Amino acid sequence: MSTQASTRRPAPDTGTRGRIVVGVDDTVLGSGPLLWACQEADRAHALLQVVSACPADVGLPATRPASYLGEDPTEAMERSLARLTQKLCADVEVLPPQVTSGTPPQVLVSAVDEHTLMLVVGRRTRAGLQRLLLGSTSIAVAARASVPVVVVPDSWVPARTASAPVVVGVTGDGDDEPALRFAFERAAALHVPLVAVHAWEIPPLLSWSPNEIIDGRKRVSAELDRRLEPWRTEFPDLEVVTAAPAERPVDAVIDAGRVGQLMVIGRHATASRHLGRLGSTARGVLHRAAVPVAVLPPSKTAHDKRPRTHVGSDVWAPTF
Repeated sequence: MSTQASTRRPAPDTGTRGRIVVGVDDTVLGSGPLLWACQEADRAHALLQVVSACPADVGLPATRPASYLGEDPTEAMERSLARLTQKLCADVEVLPPQVTSGTPPQVLVSAVDEHTLMLVVGRRTRAGLQRLLLGSTSIAVAARASVPVVVVPDSWVPARTASAPVVVGVTGDGDDEPALRFAFERAAALHVPLVAVHAWEIPPLLSWSPNEIIDGRKRVSAELDRRLEPWRTEFPDLEVVTAAPAERPVDAVIDAGRVGQLMVIGRHATASRHLGRLGSTARGVLHRAAVPVAVLPPSKTAHDKRPRTHVGSDVWAPTF
């Protein structure tokens, strides 16, 4: 009996189609991530690939025959996942589940290939230390994957916020180009507004003067509008709302996301150099968000063709 991964491959006619990969770790818990992935696969006309990790030490003890242990745990998990996807994703074309031995972050990141459109992982909505520990998989995957990673609370249900806007955090530098592209395209496809949030810090020398604070907010808002002008030109029919609160980036994004259906943040190139790490803003958003959060990896190109607008020194550009 083998505990290695299933080696099933897509049939030739599906091998080059885009895939939505979703990690499922326990079929008895919340099905929010799988439901979100099914909905996205249906919207994008993509294949759905369910992936799960099996502990590497699960196997047959040398002193006991297979007849006393029952079926292969890997095959049993594959059948269980197949039944679950058939029940929840009846309208989506689903590939055979892949169950691989290893840690969840390793298995999920390894499941990404050139045909993967995005990787969907879950976050259990529990409080305290247990919530932080269980969130380690989603954080590790979001920090390492080469494709967009969408972290979905296990309690998410379809249609609850179908008309709600998409919320994107704007840092003001070139690293947020992928996040802006993803957010604008997503909002346009869903026919919902886009809320662009840019947090800034009140300079200590201006904190005593309400008028100076108002003028500073106006300057930041004007810079944000200039930053988004090329995107508004590209998406003329999309309603874009801007917000420039003077607060911590994580609080600004979380506050705006309370009325949204999806929050989008970028993973900066500086953070990506440290394998498996995210900036404090991204980690805070992932732990506190009540809606799905998309984390976009930095652009692979050193220079983006789109013109960039430099933000002023009085703007706090957070490290995601």
